[in-house]
This record gives sequence, C-alpha cells and structure tokens, in this order.
Amino acid sequence: MKGKFRKRSNTEDSHEAEQLRPSRDEIFETSVALIDLPEEVRIWTGKTAPGRSLTLAYDHELEAFVGYVVASQKRAASSECRQDLRSLADEYDVSEVFADTIRQSWVDPDYRGLGVGVALYVGAAIQAAERGLAIMAEECDGGGTTDDAKRVWRSRDFRKHVAVSGLAAVFRGLKK
Repeated sequence: MKGKFRKRSNTEDSHEAEQLRPSRDEIFETSVALIDLPEEVRIWTGKTAPGRSLTLAYDHELEAFVGYVVASQKRAASSECRQDLRSLADEYDVSEVFADTIRQSWVDPDYRGLGVGVALYVGAAIQAAERGLAIMAEECDGGGTTDDAKRVWRSRDFRKHVAVSGLAAVFRGLKK
C-alpha cells in the first residue's frame, strides 16, 4: 500500500514525488534517524533515477507524506557556487564540480517548525554524500531558493549535521 500526501503542494515536482514514493514497508526498512522529530514522523531517502534523488517525510499515524525534497545532480552554474564546492572538496571527500541541486522542497504547514525540513535536507545531504556529492541550493543553477529553505540552510540544527559553504553543504560524516 502506498501512502498519500496529506496536502498537496502546487508544484510540478510534487507530482514526481508522488509518482516515485516508496511503499509503507520500504519507509520502515530504510528510515533514517537524524534529529529529534515527532515520534510519528519518519524520513526516507532513496535514489529515484540516475542523477535524481528523493527524500520524504512520512507520518505513520496518518499514513501520509508530510514533506519532500527532490534533488538532481548538476554542475554548479555560478562561479560563487563553484568556489563553495571547491571549498568543501578541500576538506571533505566530495566532487568540486558536481552536486545534488535541491530542485524542490515542501513541508506540510502543520509540520513546519518541528524539524521536518531540517531532517529532509540532512537526509538529502546524506544521500548525496553516499555518492561523493555535496548538496547545493537551486540558486547555484540559476533558480531561486525560498525564504523557508534559506531558514533551513541557516539553522543551527542543520549545521550540526552538515558543513555549509555559501550555498553548498556536505554531510559532516564524510570528512577526509
């Protein structure tokens, strides 16, 4: 049985996230314990296609997805972001050219402020690190980054788990 989204966001990538979501059993098999979250929320990470990844927040009591991050492997477009990646590559075992760009993220409004967004982004960073990549904000690829996403990037909880250089970040467990 596949879960459903508690509330749908109005984005193109929400359709992709819904299409690629795992079954309830897969979530419990691969759930990542990252930070303090409400006990009913689990974070699932998975590769959905070559160069594309999905991180989901699932409320097992409601049997509903309450957030997601969609990322795709890209080359940093701006010189500032290329410098951010080089800076991280000096200290961590990640590519200085490619990173997983956060293409889309969403957290159900009822779950905001509970650490779900941070856990989703850290999950995306762990998944990228497993492939030797950092994550970077969509601004690095000519897109935009929402104020909510910027708050996650600046948060103390996020920075406990990842090293941040400008608009790029890498999971701290990947130290050289």
